[in-house]
Amino acid sequence: MHSTFPKTIVAFLAFLAILVSIGCVHSAATHAAGNNTAEDNFQRPHTTVGWGMTTNRSGLINYPWQRSLGTSNHSYIQSSAGIIVYAGTNGHKIAGYVRVPAQLGGDVLAKITFTSVEQAVGGVTLQVRGGMSWYQADMNTASKILELRKRDRGIMTTVASIPFTYSTHTPYWIREHVQVSNGVAQINARAWQNGTTEPSNWQVTYSDTRPLPAGNAGAMGDWFKRPFSGAQIRFNSWSYAANGLASPAQ
Repeated sequence: MHSTFPKTIVAFLAFLAILVSIGCVHSAATHAAGNNTAEDNFQRPHTTVGWGMTTNRSGLINYPWQRSLGTSNHSYIQSSAGIIVYAGTNGHKIAGYVRVPAQLGGDVLAKITFTSVEQAVGGVTLQVRGGMSWYQADMNTASKILELRKRDRGIMTTVASIPFTYSTHTPYWIREHVQVSNGVAQINARAWQNGTTEPSNWQVTYSDTRPLPAGNAGAMGDWFKRPFSGAQIRFNSWSYAANGLASPAQ
């Protein structure tokens, strides 16, 4: 009598082959672990000024957050989240980055919740060089769009956008991917509600024939007008992969 175990293995491998061949979509949580260059799970003691040093359970190097995410009292750690609150001036961006080795392109992923919508913007950045240049993908709840922006020598321009409606207290994932080839930077982004499947296609794209220089990966938050007291932009996961797709922070 032959065992049925080999047949089970063969059937399972055949099933995997079918999944690969049809290019199944996947949620953020199913990306292979270990691809990240840096990540932050925000699982650390509360702060009152800045996000401090990244933390993770993956054994990756931890980096201090730079610029206003490291120095502003409008950004802090609370209840396992990186918080950004109103900075006192409409449109005052709270932004920062981690000083991973600078490079062209990469992939950055974050999980963001807005406790107030129609006022807030939250997103991620690549190729950050101080406060002067970067590529930004953000969820703009004020304009109800998912957008790509380019900051070049201090000038910010929206280069592409699609309609996207947001709800309060609902976690969303946002992914930005930049690939530079033959003198052109391809910037892509997509966003989706937590608990749903990550889209297989990029929702908003832009080809930049004047690519920005190499830089770091980061995050940002902004308020277009004063929110009600206590409103927050909350980051619960941030990760960056120099190559391939970033997976959620562990």
